[in-house]
Parts: sequence; C-alpha cells; structure tokens
Amino acid sequence: MERELVPLEGGRFGHETPENYFPLHGVCLSYFSAFIDQYGGRHGPLSTMTTGGVCEHIIKPDFLASRLPYYKRLPEHFIKDKADCFVSHAWTNRFLDVVDAMASWCEENSRDPHTTFVWFDLFTYPQHGTVAHSRSWWASTFPSAIRSIGHVVLVMTPWDNPISFTRAWCVYEMFSCMSAGCSLSLALPPDENRRLLDALRSEEQPLYDIFENIRSERSIASSVYDQERIHEAISALKGGHGMVNRTVVEGFQRCLEGFMKRRIEANKARRDEGEELRWTYSLGNHYLKQDRYDLAEALLVQCRDRRTRALGVDHPGTLSATHKLAKVYYLQGRYKLAQSTFVVCLSMRKQILGENHPDTLTTLENLANAYWAQDRFKHAEPLYVDCLARRRQVLGEEHMDTLTAICNLADLYYSKSQYKHAEPLHVDCLSRRKRTLGEDHTDTLRSANGLALVYIEQQRYAIAETVLVDALSRNRRIRGDRHSLTVSMVGNLALLYHRQNRLDLAEPLYQENVENLRRALGDEHPETVMSVNNLAVLYRDQGRYDLAERMFADCFRRMTGIFGELHDTTMTIEENLKGIRKSIKKAKKGNRGWLF
Repeated sequence: MERELVPLEGGRFGHETPENYFPLHGVCLSYFSAFIDQYGGRHGPLSTMTTGGVCEHIIKPDFLASRLPYYKRLPEHFIKDKADCFVSHAWTNRFLDVVDAMASWCEENSRDPHTTFVWFDLFTYPQHGTVAHSRSWWASTFPSAIRSIGHVVLVMTPWDNPISFTRAWCVYEMFSCMSAGCSLSLALPPDENRRLLDALRSEEQPLYDIFENIRSERSIASSVYDQERIHEAISALKGGHGMVNRTVVEGFQRCLEGFMKRRIEANKARRDEGEELRWTYSLGNHYLKQDRYDLAEALLVQCRDRRTRALGVDHPGTLSATHKLAKVYYLQGRYKLAQSTFVVCLSMRKQILGENHPDTLTTLENLANAYWAQDRFKHAEPLYVDCLARRRQVLGEEHMDTLTAICNLADLYYSKSQYKHAEPLHVDCLSRRKRTLGEDHTDTLRSANGLALVYIEQQRYAIAETVLVDALSRNRRIRGDRHSLTVSMVGNLALLYHRQNRLDLAEPLYQENVENLRRALGDEHPETVMSVNNLAVLYRDQGRYDLAERMFADCFRRMTGIFGELHDTTMTIEENLKGIRKSIKKAKKGNRGWLF
C-alpha cells in the first residue's frame, strides 16, 4: 500500500521519505519520444518549456492526481531497477534541448535508446515538496546513489557558457561523480555539439574560459533551501568550494580529452589523415594548457612531422604545429631550442600571413619571451615594443592579446630593474583586466603577481604583501596549490618575507615552492634550479652554511649544464657558492660572519 504523501511547496528533490531514501530506477530513453507525443509533440506546449516548467505543469499535477512517482505509472518495459547513467541537467534548460542532447549522446557513444535506461529526476524522483535532509544525506546518501549508478551524463548547453556550471545541483552531481571515481561524459544538442567541435579544433578562447565559470560558491538552485544545503555540504568538505571547483574542472578536462581521442581514432579508422591530424593537434594543445608538456610534445612532434611530409614545411597547418611545439620547448625550459624554432616559424609566418596577422604577432611575442628567459634583454625589448604597437593598432587597447603584450613589456622592464617603467604598465594592465575579466581570472591575478614583484624591488613591502597575499589566496582557492601561478606566487611571497628578514615565514614557502616546481618541471628546469638557489640563500642567511654550500654547488652544476658557465644566472650562483665557501672558512677560524 502506498503511503500518502503531503504535497509541499518548492524543491527539486523534496519528499516525505526515510532519510536514506534515493530510488535508483532508470527510465528508457525511448520513452522520452512517447512522452513528447503524449503532450502535444515537438511543436506543442513542450516546444518552449524548460525542464522546470515540465515539472510544474505536467509532473506535479500528475502526482497530485495519482499519488505515485511518475516512473511507477509507466509500462514495465520502460523501467529498470537501476539506471545505466544519471542525467545531470539544469532546470532552466529547455526540455527538448535536454532530450536532443541525450539522443545525440546515444549516437555519439553507439548506444541504443531502446536499451539505455537513465536516471532522470522528473520521472524517477518524487517531485512534490521539500524535506529537511540531514548532513548525512548530503554527505553520504546522495553521493552513494551516484556511485551506485556509476556514470553521470552532463547536459551542456550552451557550449560556451553552460547553464549547468552555474547550478548548485549540477556542480554537486559532477563533484560526486568525480570523487567517487565514476565516469563523466558530456551530452549536447546537435547544433551545440558542432559548435563545441569547431571550438576544439580552432582553439577558441571561450572554450577554456569555461573553466573560469565553475564556481560552486556562486552556484544557485531554484529552491533556496536546496541551494543552502548544497553549499553547506560543500563547505563541510576538506578543501571546501575550492577543492570542489578543481575536481569539477579536472572532470570536464577529462571529458574533453576523451572527446578528442575518440575523434582521432574515428578518423584514423576512416583513413582521413587531415582530420586525424587536426584532432591530434587539438589534443596536444589541450595537454599544453594543462601543463602536461611531455604528452603535448609527443603529439605535436607527430603532427608537425606528418604535416611537413604531406603539406610542406611552410603550410599554415604545419606552422601552427611548429609554433605550438616551440611553446612546449619554452615551458620545458629548453629556451635555445624554443628560440630557434620560433625564429623559423616567425620568418615563414611573416611571408605567408603578413606582419600584422594575429598568428605572426603571437610568434613574435613568444620569440621575445624566449630571449627574455635567457636574459637577452637587448634582443627581447624591440620585439616586445613592436608587438605591443601592432596589437594596439590592429586590436585596440582592451583586447586580451594587447593586455598580454603590455604585461610582457612590464615584466621585461622589471627584469632590467627599470621599475619606474614597469609599475605604470602593470597598474594599467591590472586595472583593465579587473574590469574586463574580473578579479579572479588567471590573467588578472598574473598581473597582480607582476605588480607585487615591482613593489618588492621598490621596497614598498606593505603594499606588496597586500597585493600578493590577496592574489595568492584567490588563486590557491580556485586553482589549487599546484597551479603554476600559485607556485609562482608562493615563491614571490617567500622572497618578500626574506627581504623583510622574516625568515621563519619565508622558509616554509621556499620549501613549498621547490617541492612543487620539482614535481611539475623536474630538477633540471631553470625555474627549479633558481628556486633551490633562493632556498640556499635563506639557509645561508640563517647561518646554515654547510647545507647552503651543498645546495649552491648542486645549483651551479645544473645551471652550467643548462646555460653554460658564462651565463649571468650561472655566474650569480657561482658567486653565491664562492661566497659561502669563504664564510665557511671564516667560521672555522672562529670569525663567523654573515655574507651579504
């Protein structure tokens, strides 16, 4: 006998049921077509209804009349005791878009809608009110249900600003899926699917800006009660909203990776080398954006070599792969190889595309970066100045690429100790980025990091600390401890405390910086070696001479192998090594002193 339920107002999953209640039943995807036909077809009232509207105008009235969850009124062949997958969608999505997305997902994954059963909240869960679930329901019952089903399909529309990424339920569903080790896949309506494919192949920035929009702390729900409970459940987790955001981003990145891998294999099977290499290039670029340089290098080398054989060395497609490969070399710290590759690519792009083409200017700027990384400032500066002037002319002052050029020129002036030139550029760039991108965007925080460094060198320590601590807190919360910008900021904050002789605060930050750089870049990367050198300087200033001497010696050996003995950075480390050895000799003679 069915227990009579009292209809209440509001919530998506509300009901009067036991605390651990969560039905796992699946509804056959083929039933969705029957449902549409039953309620007037695709051109009837459903044509404009959201899923929330379908719940209010069809599902809830049906329950009030029958007192049964919707799935219990369906023929048995449309029902399965446990769903094959859990459909995560926003209630503000158009209902037919959700249906079309699932149909497209079936086709994409070679699944038969007549044998695929989905957990779909409108049909599976009683939709008639709210209940005050305890924390254990949010922390255990709901995630356990996701784990039991084992697969979440996220309806993603529109592709470049998915509504689901702003909805509390969807974010929590994605997180529960990823934290349980379940499969996560994407479902888009056909038109949106095509747009996503185009974006992946063309490197459109909005695709990667999507990651910036995943903020569980800002997510909302149609029921304020549900929203508050979800935020409470997330806040109670170790790492809170920041950890949830990073987990969801990682899951989404894996989905995109799988998306591209399937297309590589499909085109390989069709012997369509052109399309196969387009997707190989896109996957290599995807790895590059995730700092997975070894994987990116392998794919981009393959793409460049095969395109060179098939299309020629000066084909735009070959040059794109060559340029991207040079960027990998730069980020790996292989600056000379990056420089020579950029030089070849720039010469060809000028001839083929012209001097003002965006791709040419990107190569020009990256060549300047390669010179800058080797302390060849006389070579870098005219390139930076030229790039900025051309971008201002072609793109305007507010364009993201123009702001990047301003920031790079400011960094060059900083490296040349021309702080009066660097500061106004960083201030201007930071202001513009806050206005156009928001305070939490990666580029905005990168500008704050650069400005803080200028303040440190100007000995304006109080304002430097304010700017840097705020930026580090934001980036650490959003992107985690191991994000490259977080690592950079930690090292800079250590430097600030070191300059203020707050050595007890500086030491753990230097140690964290060294550990993360070793993990991300390896022991032989120039940034890692310099980080170890900075820690050795701290140990020297603490009077721990023997430890500092061993570290300086190791840094000198490694940097000599990277840049050679006559490079400025190598010689700086050599001076540190000579100085500490003199201090050790003095200490042994009983004349212990500090080295400055």
